[in-house]
Amino acid sequence: MGDPNKFINRLSREREIYNHIGLFAFEYDTKIGEPAPLIKLFISQETKFNMDLKRIAMQLKASLREILEGYKTIVLVGHGMGVSVIKNALNNDDTHCLVLEVDDPASDLAYDKVLTLLHRMLEMQQPAP
Repeated sequence: MGDPNKFINRLSREREIYNHIGLFAFEYDTKIGEPAPLIKLFISQETKFNMDLKRIAMQLKASLREILEGYKTIVLVGHGMGVSVIKNALNNDDTHCLVLEVDDPASDLAYDKVLTLLHRMLEMQQPAP
């Protein structure tokens, strides 16, 4: 919804985040969920939606393997259909992936939710004094 890079750019202004955490956006065409013309049967639209969702999920999974290899923990932030894409992309063995669902990615509440989680992750990785 909107420009995902805007969310990432805002997070990257936080020095502690910028210096220790990689931020990436995975974009896809959201038009797959639009209603079909009335002459099409509902079942064919549902089938197309499921096939497109699986295709996008496979693309996300490939991106995770390619781009994010070597990261200890990966936080995937999703909204709406993005959460379905994320859940379809992950296997049961993806234990180093955390999924965070946000209601409105453009809101300050969503931003604060993600920022709080990232700060907690950084605190957990700091060696004890």
